[in-house]
Amino acid sequence: MVGDCPCGRADAVHEALFVIHLMWYKWDDAPPYPSLNTLARRIGITSIYARKLARSLEEKGFLKRLPRVGSTNAYDLTQLFKKLAAHVTAEAEQAAKKAARTPARKQARRRA
Repeated sequence: MVGDCPCGRADAVHEALFVIHLMWYKWDDAPPYPSLNTLARRIGITSIYARKLARSLEEKGFLKRLPRVGSTNAYDLTQLFKKLAAHVTAEAEQAAKKAARTPARKQARRRA
């Protein structure tokens, strides 16, 4: 099992894996609710490290843990989806602007 990694990059990779494995349990509009032990086992990390990743993702605003009495937490991913949609929109706008400028640059080069 992998524990805490001294480099911040490994945390980012494990956070991404946490979200990917969490999405495995997202079947409908309801928030997924796998246990941290289940997620940790699937990722190959300790449950303590999985808890740290969940806390980190929550602090960054990517997910919200929803406590459930006598059961595992559920995970609201609404903010993650909103941030992803905003990122995709911004990337598309940037690509469109770049594409609009490209013909003008080619024409300017041809004139020179």
